[in-house]
Amino acid sequence: MEYTPRNAEAGRRLAKFDIPVVWMSLETPEDRLPGVAHVYADEKPGVRAVLERLQLPEGKSLAVMVGPTYRPERLRVAEELFGDRSFLVEASSWLPDAGAETTRALLLDDPRVGALFCADDLLALGALRACRELGLSVPEDISIVGFGGYDIAEHFASELTTAHWPLRALTSAAFGALFAHLDSGEREHRHQPVPLVSALPSTPVIRSTATLARG
Repeated sequence: MEYTPRNAEAGRRLAKFDIPVVWMSLETPEDRLPGVAHVYADEKPGVRAVLERLQLPEGKSLAVMVGPTYRPERLRVAEELFGDRSFLVEASSWLPDAGAETTRALLLDDPRVGALFCADDLLALGALRACRELGLSVPEDISIVGFGGYDIAEHFASELTTAHWPLRALTSAAFGALFAHLDSGEREHRHQPVPLVSALPSTPVIRSTATLARG
């Protein structure tokens, strides 16, 4: 079950009836809910591994592009590393067309932008498209970094520097924890908050769309 405020109460009720619950979080959980296991994806390591090597020229800024109702965790690394040299810009959706539209408007309005960190690969693909339409060279004129590491059937995806989000591994770990519990033959399920049993980090995917220091 995905860890959300709405699901929390449902999970508590299931635990009361001794129905096994495995929680999955897409960001670092703040609470420990009742169940048999809890796994989560840590967004920060892969993002940090890329952004701490990002070469941002003097006088240039880092724009952080998000879509509606975004998760802040993966964005905190940019703020920690670049401080007031970074700023947030919100696209109208999480799709490539919105990423392209927002990037065009941003770069035409603010030539000081030297790098763009997109909170999703789909936004980054739109940003790459817009840069090429504007005649900008990536990464010579501007660096583009995404997030997700998805298997996307689009040409630009093979070039994108990003951070891989371990969603498949997260699902596999959750099912593994559930099956291990069922195989143990335990009929009583925990009513007390469970510890985190697996934390899966995001990992860097270094390609050609960002100017990075040598690692």
